[in-house]
Formats: sequence, structure tokens, C-alpha cells
Amino acid sequence: MKNFIIRALTGIVYAGVMIGMFFIPHYLFLILLALFTLIGGYEFFKITHHKFENISTTPFLLFAISLFLAFFFIPRQIIPITLIILTLTIIISLSIKVFKVSNNPILETSISLLPIFWIAIPMGILSFWHLNFDCKTTILSTLILIWLSDTFAYCGGSLFGKHKMIERISPKKTWEGFGISLILTIATAIGISFIPLFNDANFSTIGSWIGFAIVVNLSGTLGDLVESMVKRNVNVKDSGNFLPGHGGWLDRFDSILFAIPLGFLYWIAFYLIH
Repeated sequence: MKNFIIRALTGIVYAGVMIGMFFIPHYLFLILLALFTLIGGYEFFKITHHKFENISTTPFLLFAISLFLAFFFIPRQIIPITLIILTLTIIISLSIKVFKVSNNPILETSISLLPIFWIAIPMGILSFWHLNFDCKTTILSTLILIWLSDTFAYCGGSLFGKHKMIERISPKKTWEGFGISLILTIATAIGISFIPLFNDANFSTIGSWIGFAIVVNLSGTLGDLVESMVKRNVNVKDSGNFLPGHGGWLDRFDSILFAIPLGFLYWIAFYLIH
């Protein structure tokens, strides 16, 4: 009972922070998102360090800090600046290995760069989406669909789950839970489409909301499975203890790290068409 209360309270605070961050000044939003990004990177390197001892945190820190400084000072040029920062980070990472003795420089460099693509860039896309387009309610609907999708999958799998999805990675995930989650996430999106607060000029039809729900559900599920794969590979149960009762930051953001980029791509496609 105590663990349930802790988990519930943590979940309420977490949801409150995630929703509230879209209604604070932009500079505070960027600071908070940069902090989240660094926490995610810290957890990644902490759980992988004991298996891959010579991986460097420098590329990730260099990219993440430079990215959010660019959002602060040159936001209008953020796309080309991001590409420049990413290119320089990769060049520096490979150059460091040239002068440092290593048994497997390619593997170590790849692992060092992984959290840039897995954590920092999705957080950058979230920043870009929020700061450059007047659609905070659409982003909030994305988060709501992700959270409910996870809940639907857990409850559906617990009640009706019989057939494992990918047991070697995530023993508790079932096809029944996934199917129930997909159906209920679509139903939720249809319901959201009738709420005036969530009106979005890009999603003018129920069909566009259904498509959005499918993208968010599938990408969120895949993000969850990818994080489970990483944890299995390094033999850890949770990515950390940042969120009491829930585990680490990555344990709660795993679905978001996939759903936000792909949800944004779906949304921007409708934006460009309009």
C-alpha cells in the first residue's frame, strides 16, 4: 500500500510538472528541458558504464549543452546550427579515439553518441515544436495519449494477456495488452477531437486524429521496448531512482523519446499540407 501511495504521488507530481512546463516562460521551459536531458544522459552512462568502461560522456555533454544554448541565443537558426553541432560532435568524438588507446574504439564511440540521438535530439524536437508553433494543447494531447497508452497496455495485459510480444526483452508485454491499448488510445483521440480546447487546424478531421493516435501508440510502445532492450543488455532492472516508485527518468520518458519525434513528423506533415 505504501509503495502504491508513493507511486501515485510521484505520478501526480510528474504529470503536473510535465503539463505545467508548457505554461511557464520559454527560458524556464528550456532550462527545465535541458535539466531533463542531462538527467537522462546521466542515467544512460551510469547503467552502461560497468559494461562499457571506456565510453565518454564528453560528446553527449558537448552536444546537449550547445543545443540548448543555441535555443537561447539563436533560435531562428536552430536547424542548421543543430546540424553543425552534431557534425562537430561526431568529428571530435572520433578524433579523441585516434589519440586514445582503446580495444574497440568504434563500439565505444557509437555508445557515446547513442544518447545524443536517443535523448538529446528528441528533447530538442520537443523544444522546437513548442517554441516555434502555437500548439501547446496538441503537444499536451500527445503526452496524454502516451500516458494513457502505457496505462491501457498495462491494464489490458494484466487482465487478458496470454501471448508475449518479445519475451526476451520485455516479459510482461503482451499482444493482448498492446491491442487493447491501441484501440483505447484511438478512442481517446476521437474523444479529444471533440474537445474545443484541443482544436488544431492541422487535425481538422477525425481521421487525422486517429492516425495521430496510431503513430503515438506504436512509437511509444517501440520506445518502451528499446529502453527494455538497453536495460537487458546491461543487466539492470531500472535506469535509476529519480522518480520514487517508478524508477529512473528513462523509465518514464522512454515512450516520449520516440513518440514526440514521430508525433511531430506526423503533425508537421499536416502543417505543410495546409
